[in-house]
Amino acid sequence: MGLEDAAVSASNPISLRAVVDPKQQLLEALDSMARNPNAVPNEMLLTFRDKASRDRFMKSLGAYGLQLLGSIDALNAVRVGYSDTSRLRDFISETNGAVTAETNLWMRVPQVDMKNEGGTTPFQRGQQMMDAIAAGGDRTQWGQSVKVAVLDTGIMDHPTFGKDQITHIDLVNDGQTFHSHGTSVASLIGGQDPQAPGVAPAVEILDVRVASPDGYTVSSVLSQGIIEAVDQGAKILNISLGGY
Repeated sequence: MGLEDAAVSASNPISLRAVVDPKQQLLEALDSMARNPNAVPNEMLLTFRDKASRDRFMKSLGAYGLQLLGSIDALNAVRVGYSDTSRLRDFISETNGAVTAETNLWMRVPQVDMKNEGGTTPFQRGQQMMDAIAAGGDRTQWGQSVKVAVLDTGIMDHPTFGKDQITHIDLVNDGQTFHSHGTSVASLIGGQDPQAPGVAPAVEILDVRVASPDGYTVSSVLSQGIIEAVDQGAKILNISLGGY
């Protein structure tokens, strides 16, 4: 910038702060996130910088019309409901950078293509399927001393599983009949039926139910499931669901 330009700036000082309103920018960002068609309406996930910040600002949620719907203590995160985006904006501004916000997103298990329209070679039953994925031979000890967490729709009782092979954790806990997807996934991993063997029959399976009978969950519940699985000692996490 030349001297003449500098002189003009000095005679007419317009700061960037006066042109760009941070609170208005934050409101527009929150509104944009809320318009995501895959976002749970009127919900937001707030992650605090540290536990002290979370504890301090949690006391003022009600003053801004925010409702506590759940928390993930390991992440210093809370799930809040709101009816007015501007009030949510005011709360976040009050924390002075101690919190970040993101939408709570819908996720679901995939829809099964029973016609295999996108495949080239259909899987065969039994050993032929295992040979196709280089898992032939004697696999009776495969998976021994390994715990695999299946974060899905829950695993139903089925004769393909061995006694005490599965430990159940239900984060949905709605008392409803499980969607079959989680059971199918678990059988592929550790099923013991000779007609439809799993890859690692000796594996220990941790069933973490995160999805409803119609196959849906939200990102906050999935996060809780991941933390629970790791805390329970799972070495491998299988998550056969997704979202946008």
